[in-house]
Amino acid sequence: YLVHGLLGRGLRTVAHIRTKSSKVARLGSEFESAGAQVALEDWEEGAIAALVERVQPTVVFGVLGTTRSRMKHDSRASYEAVDYGLTAMAHRACEISQATPRFVYLSAMGVRASARMPYMAVRWRMEGELKAGKTPWMIVRPGFISGSDRDEFRLGERLAANVSDGFLAVAGLLGG
Repeated sequence: YLVHGLLGRGLRTVAHIRTKSSKVARLGSEFESAGAQVALEDWEEGAIAALVERVQPTVVFGVLGTTRSRMKHDSRASYEAVDYGLTAMAHRACEISQATPRFVYLSAMGVRASARMPYMAVRWRMEGELKAGKTPWMIVRPGFISGSDRDEFRLGERLAANVSDGFLAVAGLLGG
């Protein structure tokens, strides 16, 4: 959605796709045919730093995340490794870049210092690094991430999102 939204606004878009993603071929083809440049650099400090330096972005979106389901099948796909580790690597690349892009980070509603859930704890840690860094940043904390293209069906999340959408629609009709 993000790639298509940026392209729809006429913005030059470079979509970095994890080469280990099960969707790399489909997304790469989809993004290229829509007009984005696709980058497949390995998630390695030097490669990511070189990518940021070569592209000279004005904005970098940190929208990385893994799921419990994926972690069951791939021990490297932990919240610590993906949600924090890869995002922190991208942020460090921005910190040393001559471009000084704004870093927009997709966090989560309810993130706080006392978080016990590993998912929330790594997001709090990443937020702290953004705030302590020199790169301009923006933190986005959505309540729900849902959609028909989700790999996992999450009934509770889907229901809560639909109830929220309904409530906000009614509030809008009433002038809210």
